[in-house]
Amino acid sequence: MSNPTRQVVDILMDLIRVSTVSPPGENYLELVDYLDRLLTGFGLNTRIIDVPKSVIRKYYPEYAEYPPRYILLAELCNVRDRRIHLNAHYDVVPGGDGWLVTEPFKPVLINDRVYGRGASDDKGGVTTLVLLAKQLSELKGFSDCVEFSFTPDEEIGGLTGVGYLINIIHRPDYAVVVEPTGGLDTVWIGSMGVLQVDVVVRGGLPAHASQPWYGINAFEDGITIAHSLGSELKPRIEGRRFMGETATVVLGGNYEGGWRCT
Repeated sequence: MSNPTRQVVDILMDLIRVSTVSPPGENYLELVDYLDRLLTGFGLNTRIIDVPKSVIRKYYPEYAEYPPRYILLAELCNVRDRRIHLNAHYDVVPGGDGWLVTEPFKPVLINDRVYGRGASDDKGGVTTLVLLAKQLSELKGFSDCVEFSFTPDEEIGGLTGVGYLINIIHRPDYAVVVEPTGGLDTVWIGSMGVLQVDVVVRGGLPAHASQPWYGINAFEDGITIAHSLGSELKPRIEGRRFMGETATVVLGGNYEGGWRCT
């Protein structure tokens, strides 16, 4: 195994061994400290950002008392006219069951493949950015501005990770998010953004099942709303295109009913 390949494997395995599971959010500072040591060793300027408790409590109150959230921001900037920002998240989903060759946070190398939780999503991405930073730092005459961020909580929505970061840094000219979606040769254009809507339908007037006409059935009203969203809103949204890509709408999710009388 060549030295560059060995370095990729070593860093990736080190990252996987730190079980940064989200939810709820574990061992974040340990991993951020590790990345900080690597990047400062490559000559980058770094800053560890402690996400305020008030922000965590606002978006994820159930995790407010867990260990803090940290963001690592690093830069290699010799000019200030244009800036490209590269991001990867370091949290992973829980280990889960059914592992055949190893345990989730005990990475192994088999036939040139690393197995472990996050090897792809997204500690593979984190490793890629770390080694890109090293390569750029070794370029003679490098005269651009590249910014790297390593953020938590992507697996629960990212509001205390990227969502917080974008409001406290200068807006970059370009941004690339490193994710394994679509394979190594795929670049997704994400400029259209995402909108998530939670719909609550209130009946307000219960009735016995033998006399439903005395009540207001929130479930039936919900069906009417869902039909309208599917037949009217969905075709309008999916008719929009940008840079050859089509907007999408996904209807569904969790359904919960309130009190009923039978």
